[in-house]
Amino acid sequence: MPYRILPWFCISLFLGILPARAEEKKVRYRLQVFHLRANFYNKTSLSENIWAAGKQAWEKSKKNITLFDNGQFRRRRDRLEINEKGCFWNKTKLTFDEGYKQKLPSDKIKLVYSPNILKKNKETARMKIEARQPFQYFEKKDNNLFELKEMHLPVGMDIHMRSEAKDKDAFLISDFKVVLRFVNQREQIPGVNLPVGKPILQRQEFLMKLLVKKNKNYGILIRPDDGDGAILIRLKLDDH
Repeated sequence: MPYRILPWFCISLFLGILPARAEEKKVRYRLQVFHLRANFYNKTSLSENIWAAGKQAWEKSKKNITLFDNGQFRRRRDRLEINEKGCFWNKTKLTFDEGYKQKLPSDKIKLVYSPNILKKNKETARMKIEARQPFQYFEKKDNNLFELKEMHLPVGMDIHMRSEAKDKDAFLISDFKVVLRFVNQREQIPGVNLPVGKPILQRQEFLMKLLVKKNKNYGILIRPDDGDGAILIRLKLDDH
């Protein structure tokens, strides 16, 4: 009988001294999302290709998306820079933790979002930027008079990102989706040539798959087909 019990006792003892499971690695997403409201002259470059979705997908996306790790955006005397040292507005560093130290000219550029999100490896990070913006419009009545009305629409953007560590130096962002919601069109009122009808909420998606280095600054410039200005995203990933 003892020789039958002993193996089970040894297995139990062995399992009891197994080391605890190592803590699962996490991904830290750091972003700065800018809305470029004015036309900036830009000069960008990318030291190595980070697009991982294939040539065919890139041919469809390159009209709207510019990827870079060194970029300058200039308008008269103002200049925004993103490079290996960080992000700078007129040589003032815009840190992730402290935000901007000088007020950005809102008629030209606006920092709309600066999240710092920690997620498990391969877990999706979801970010929603929304402002229920009021829009006024005219509605034609049966007596041919017009009534001024107002409605609120959820303009803004959504960002979904899912990353996994590929090795000690890189992350594969396998699912990167940016959705822009904006108003740039109006319903046509019969007999009226002015754009004063009910506003139309438009939506455009941008899908990306990127292979990025850890702790490196990247820039993503997104130009919607029919929107107001452009969106500039500064992106940096590290592990925790």
